[in-house]
Amino acid sequence: YKYRLFADDPLSPRQQGSLFLGLSLPTGSIEEHNERHPLASRRAELLPYGMQLGSGTFDPSIGLLYQGSSSPYWWGVNAVYTARLYDNDQGYHLGDAFRLDAYGMTQLRSDLLVEYQINGEYRQGIDGESEQAVSGRSGHAVAGDPTSPFMTPLWDTSNYGGRRIRATIGLQWQPKPLQIIDLAVSIPIDQQLSGTQLEEAYTVMLTWYVEIPTRGSIRHPDYRPANSALGF
Repeated sequence: YKYRLFADDPLSPRQQGSLFLGLSLPTGSIEEHNERHPLASRRAELLPYGMQLGSGTFDPSIGLLYQGSSSPYWWGVNAVYTARLYDNDQGYHLGDAFRLDAYGMTQLRSDLLVEYQINGEYRQGIDGESEQAVSGRSGHAVAGDPTSPFMTPLWDTSNYGGRRIRATIGLQWQPKPLQIIDLAVSIPIDQQLSGTQLEEAYTVMLTWYVEIPTRGSIRHPDYRPANSALGF
């Protein structure tokens, strides 16, 4: 949800600031198992934290967004904080995250623009520990048993979290009103990671945005200006 805090013009602002509120739902699995292991006895093992598909928790986000424009150019800064407030069903929770994005855009035509960004991301380490990891280690009588599936660094919670800064370039296409298809390529320019982790080489992301405006938005079919604070 985005709520406009200020704008120099309610209909066609050259500068505006907004409050962002979001909630990430636990739709990704945290119970993925090693089902393709060649040994049948190992296929019931839970995969480590970094190989799970979700957080297993409801994660709220809050942010401040600023945007300026002078046709055909746009620019802005987004700052968003995501909190992990409690343990999931496995007995741990992912670390809090903070993102700071600075961007510029150039309108090529009415439905197409090019974007360039600097993206900063900081993530805390994992808090707590999977109950299966704890019980699995206790089941191996010999400390440091190399046959233990829990010897991998991916089960060590100190090997999560850190800072990344990326440079991004992409294209945004609007196939129809209130919808945007975004293709972006990111390359890391600085990585300071906790513990033993693989560094990122590059990222390619294809995203489809669908906007659902509230009645307070100028983009809502039934919009009627009532006050200076408009919901988006």
